[in-house]
Amino acid sequence: MYKCVCGREFESAQSFNGHKSHCIAHHLEKYGNLDKLQTVNKHRSLLAGKTNTEHARERKSQRTADWIAEQHKCEHCGKIMTTMYGSGRFCCVSCATSRKITEETKQKLKKCHSVPHLVTCSQCGTAFTTNDYSRKLCYTCLPKTVRYAKMTHTPKSLFDLSSRTRSKVLLRLDIPCLSCGFHVPGVVLDTHHIQARAAQGSDDLSNITYICPNCHRLLHTACTKSSIQTISLADYFKDQHINWLDYYYVV
Repeated sequence: MYKCVCGREFESAQSFNGHKSHCIAHHLEKYGNLDKLQTVNKHRSLLAGKTNTEHARERKSQRTADWIAEQHKCEHCGKIMTTMYGSGRFCCVSCATSRKITEETKQKLKKCHSVPHLVTCSQCGTAFTTNDYSRKLCYTCLPKTVRYAKMTHTPKSLFDLSSRTRSKVLLRLDIPCLSCGFHVPGVVLDTHHIQARAAQGSDDLSNITYICPNCHRLLHTACTKSSIQTISLADYFKDQHINWLDYYYVV
C-alpha cells in the first residue's frame, strides 16, 4: 500500500507515481517552492488537499452568495430571489415560462421583425400578406428559378440536369403524352430513350420522347413495341417553336 502526503492511498506503484506527478502537496513537501502560488489563501487550501474542482465550486458558491445578498427581484412575480435560477431574471421555472411580453419588448420585436401587411401583386393584381416590404409578386407569380448574372454552365440536354430540376422544367413546359395525348395539369410524365442506352443511345433530345406511364410500359413490351408511335422531344419543340432553356432560366 502506497500513501501520499495529501492522504490518498494507492495499491500499485504505477498509480502512485502517476498521482505524484500532479499532486501539489507532494511537490510542496519535496521542493518547497512557493513562488508559483498566487495568494496565501490558495496555498493553505492546496496544503489541505483541495483539487481544482473544489476551488471552482467554492468560487461559484461565493458568487451565488454575493448575488443573493444584492436582493434581486423576479421579473414576473416581483419576489426577492433567495436562489439563483438560470440567468437570474426569474425565481423559478413557472415564472420563466409564464412571463408576459411587455410593451417595451413588443417595440423591440417590431424593430427586429417586420409586421405582416397586405400587398397587391403587380402582375396578376391579387392581394396577399407578406412580411417582406420589397416583395411585389405573389407566391403564384413568383419565379421558381432565378437566372444568375454569371452562368458558368449551360446544359445541352435535359439529362445534363438533376432528376429534380428536370421534373420542374417538364412541369413548366406542360407537355402531353407524345404518343396518346394523355394530359393532366401539374402531373409529370415519363421520359423514354428511343434508342436504349444499352444500345449506345444518347441523351440528346432527338433520342428522347415524353410519354405517359401506360405507353411507357407498352414500349417496353415486345409484342406492342412496333404498334406505339412516338415523336422525339426535339421534333415536338421544333413544331411548337419552343426552346426548353426558356423554362430552365426564368428572367
